[in-house]
Amino acid sequence: RQGFDAAKYFILAWAILLVGLVLYSMGGVWIPRTFASRYTLAIGAAAEAVLLSLALAARIRAWREEKEILKRREIYLKHLSITDGLTGLYNRRYFTDTLSRQVDRFQREPEPLSLLIMDVDDFKKFNDRYGHDLGDEVLVVLALLIKECARASDSACRYGGEEFAVILPDADLDNALAVAERIRTSFVEISFSPQAGSSVKCSISLGVAQLGPEESYDSLIHRADQALYRAKQAGKNQTKADRLMAA
Repeated sequence: RQGFDAAKYFILAWAILLVGLVLYSMGGVWIPRTFASRYTLAIGAAAEAVLLSLALAARIRAWREEKEILKRREIYLKHLSITDGLTGLYNRRYFTDTLSRQVDRFQREPEPLSLLIMDVDDFKKFNDRYGHDLGDEVLVVLALLIKECARASDSACRYGGEEFAVILPDADLDNALAVAERIRTSFVEISFSPQAGSSVKCSISLGVAQLGPEESYDSLIHRADQALYRAKQAGKNQTKADRLMAA
């Protein structure tokens, strides 16, 4: 009744065997003993074996489907655990784990590794003036732009609030600066509409740093943050790089 195919086969198999047993028992007593009644039990047993095999096959098929559903659910839940719900970018947890692994890899295989951190300029004032709905739209649009400008091997993350970060493996400081400027110049051209007939633009400031020899995870983040701070101090809507330890 609940749609469990294996149970249907199981019940049908035992029902057929029971019918065969009854007919066989009645042979020569209640019904004439003929060829059919003489082999009814054997026929019922054979039919039961076939149906039980079908029941087993149905159960195996259902088990495989359940396993596939669980696998897809596991992938989905894992995706949720490392993804920011608003922007669709990776979240802070993923950023921390990935950058840590990349820094460790750099110690074993010295390949360029750069970090880009950006922040929406005057975002609190923007939210206070135009509302959080438009503020969320700004973040979503910026996230989409970051995805478009970053390479497939890069990891674009929402670092926190209106702050974003991009991990760029196998990219030196000049390549990272090119990505940063592409994002900045493209974003400042985008218009947002607080209401019909009006438009407003936003800008971002960015800081870039390349991992230096024997440099730590924390140091790389600190230098990128300091470069971002200098961009803010210099008037915003610009990119600054920390070249002190760039290889």
